[in-house]
Amino acid sequence: LLLPWLTTEFPNIKPIYLIRHPLSVISSQFRHSAFDNVENLFLDKKNSSRRYSYIFEKYKNNIDKINNRESALANWWCINNILALKTNNTNILSVSYEKLYLKPELEEERISYHLKLNDFKFNREAIKKPSFTTKKGSGIIDNKNQLENFKRYLSKKQIKTILDVLQSYEIDVYTDRLEPNYDKLGY
Repeated sequence: LLLPWLTTEFPNIKPIYLIRHPLSVISSQFRHSAFDNVENLFLDKKNSSRRYSYIFEKYKNNIDKINNRESALANWWCINNILALKTNNTNILSVSYEKLYLKPELEEERISYHLKLNDFKFNREAIKKPSFTTKKGSGIIDNKNQLENFKRYLSKKQIKTILDVLQSYEIDVYTDRLEPNYDKLGY
């Protein structure tokens, strides 16, 4: 949500926007206590009229359809990522978490080229370490395929609900496949 302001106020910067598959994000949020009451952000109309009112007005039709936790989290994912997904700003480089996970050397090259840094290198060991917020059940901790993890925790019905919300925002980059449509991400 900060991206338009950032690129307007600081036109010489070249942001890197890391984006992750919404099914993976939401699956992780389901298991993290920080997101236990996220639906209240949307369902408590009194609270929403004060905070984030411009968001609630702009996406009112989608938000009014929220009826469960997965649709609330999917709406929040869409609202937080739609600007980056729909921008044509060439100063912004979208980096897919999935591609970064699978082919860090290729993403290293893309980022280096974008930033015009010939000697840019990832700390490859740091990439393999889970963050301190990672909870038990994460593919990276359980030594399982990190990209398939959402299939362990989301039902087919939940996946359909989440993808339906994405469609309502006209976001077609992600499906139930493990990787996004890279062409639509600007690869």
